[in-house]
Amino acid sequence: MEKQPVLQIPHGFADVPAGMAYVAGPDGCILALDLNRGEIVARAGFAAEPLALADGLLIGWRSGAGGPNAVRIVAAIRNGQSIDIVWEATIALPDWADPQALEPDAFALEAEFQDDAVIVRWQASTRYGGGAPPPPEVLEAATRDQQAMVRLDRRTGAPIGPEERSRIGGGSSVSPPDVGAGRRVVPYRSGSSWATAPWRSGAGDAALIKPQSGPGVALLRREAGRDSESTLSTDPGAEAAVTQDGMLIFVSEPSSSRWQVFSAATGEPTGSLPLDPGTESVAALDDRALYEVAEDIGGTRRYSLRCRDLKTGALMWSQPLREVTLAAPPPPPP
Repeated sequence: MEKQPVLQIPHGFADVPAGMAYVAGPDGCILALDLNRGEIVARAGFAAEPLALADGLLIGWRSGAGGPNAVRIVAAIRNGQSIDIVWEATIALPDWADPQALEPDAFALEAEFQDDAVIVRWQASTRYGGGAPPPPEVLEAATRDQQAMVRLDRRTGAPIGPEERSRIGGGSSVSPPDVGAGRRVVPYRSGSSWATAPWRSGAGDAALIKPQSGPGVALLRREAGRDSESTLSTDPGAEAAVTQDGMLIFVSEPSSSRWQVFSAATGEPTGSLPLDPGTESVAALDDRALYEVAEDIGGTRRYSLRCRDLKTGALMWSQPLREVTLAAPPPPPP
């Protein structure tokens, strides 16, 4: 497997040459972990969600700083056992945008490095949240979508040029999610009627589709203008996740307690791993799999980052991540 200098993992990033992983810990503060042992090497004194990492400079964001309709972009580096802020920048949002909203697609933020700049993109949406269908004018007034791109100086955080805002045409997109950018895991449910968008894999492109022969999940590869299809599972309840580097596919079936691992470049099986209940996303790093597990304990959902050996399936380490208080169930009807 080709080594990746920086790889996105659940709730953070892995700096492969430095042997470090940066994630948000249980209290929201950023932790630096030893990739081999999972031990905490450094800790930040501030809470932030990691967004990007390059050359030891970590970009993160947090809400509630600068007002309820703003987000704070933080650049930080590791100094020994501490993670220190290099600069901060505030990005103002529309007065209706809520960066802490729990609804899907209500708010999204991402960042990437581009030469001497940090490019920050955000997207915010609101929808009608009432009961009965409202009149068209009320529905239109409650539907808002906006996106923007901000350029910040990589060294100082100062804005470079004006913010570029635009409306999102046609409301929420129903297109398959991208995997090529390497920023997210793309889940696949075989009961859906769409395939994932293609991503680059080896000398061609790959996508997950429903097999032509029946239920399950298949890998479609296109190379030199020719298509080939490899069935990964025929189980109607099979689910698959593409690692964020686009190189491996993890397939699970309801009747099995293991991941079956396939190469996205060939469709051939490469091994299997124990499937922990509550697994939500996975990334592959050299000879290891890093994945997130959610466990509901009482009224709290606890997340952890776990590392397994891709060859043996042995659990190498586990590190607690964030905790979320679950909403209380509604009272029974009288």
